[in-house]
Amino acid sequence: IFRFQGANVENIKNYIDKYTGDDLVKITLDQNYRSSQHILDASKAVISQNLLRLDANKTLQASNDLYAPLDSKPLLYAYQNAAHESTHIAMQIKALQQQGVALQEIAILYHKHAQADDLMQWLQTNNIPINTRKQANAFDEVLIKKLVNILRYINFELHKPNSGEHLLFEILHYQFWGLAPIEIAAFANHITFTNNNQDYDKPKLQWRKALINQFVNAKNDLFSSPANHAAAFAKVSNQIEAWISKAVNLNLQQLIK
Repeated sequence: IFRFQGANVENIKNYIDKYTGDDLVKITLDQNYRSSQHILDASKAVISQNLLRLDANKTLQASNDLYAPLDSKPLLYAYQNAAHESTHIAMQIKALQQQGVALQEIAILYHKHAQADDLMQWLQTNNIPINTRKQANAFDEVLIKKLVNILRYINFELHKPNSGEHLLFEILHYQFWGLAPIEIAAFANHITFTNNNQDYDKPKLQWRKALINQFVNAKNDLFSSPANHAAAFAKVSNQIEAWISKAVNLNLQQLIK
């Protein structure tokens, strides 16, 4: 476990070999106060495979009255790949949460932080809070990526109107808008159909203008969408126009707030 800090069992073995016969007394620590006996037995089954050991017959005994009698046995799962592993672990955590198990009672141990990146992203996407010792890069967080994307869109629109349309389709899918993907697809198809069937000398229908015409100013919903979807589209349009307007009059910190 501590080899990454320079420790290795060879050092201890060499010490014993060097000083054997010089009144060297070896004391075996065989009482464990951290784990249940099931954990210790499972660990021994793994450790016993090591070729280099100081005491091949050493058996740890659970000696903490709080943990020794626990009857929860370790379970071993084999996965097809890392994605399969992360998904199953995350689903187990979500199931335990739904059963009323406090998240603070759940821990995940892993070798390297990189091994847990996919798992942490899955948990965050499903609104399961996590606490990790990893020094997180804020720009890797899903919410921050969404925020940056919105700021990029605003910047595009300020410098050249309608130049950020390639970002708007993705932005409309952000969960906090409450828009159904099928409704977004219908809206996108409507714009494409309109542009493909109008005279070439007429200006193309732009997404911002279409949002205003179809959902903010229109008296009727042309897509036969439920009223809540139409209201959600109108909310997006109003918010985007407000952001673009405020971006000129506020500094970045004030705009994000």
